[in-house]
Amino acid sequence: MSANYETEQKMLKDSLIQLKADVEMQDDKTTNVSAFIDKDKRYTEIKELTAAIQMQKCDKKQYELIEIVLLMI
Repeated sequence: MSANYETEQKMLKDSLIQLKADVEMQDDKTTNVSAFIDKDKRYTEIKELTAAIQMQKCDKKQYELIEIVLLMI
């Protein structure tokens, strides 16, 4: 009986660790989506999509790639 109890406790602890990691990952995703929405709200009625506006919506790697492409044009 003791072995079953200890096995169950280990499984529950492992499950709890995984669930906490999942919750943290979902919180990070929610934060990223919220930040994107906040940025996006500024541009609901734009008349022209400029490079500056596009670059504000990109992460650093995307920005560097866009910059390289623009220099090639």
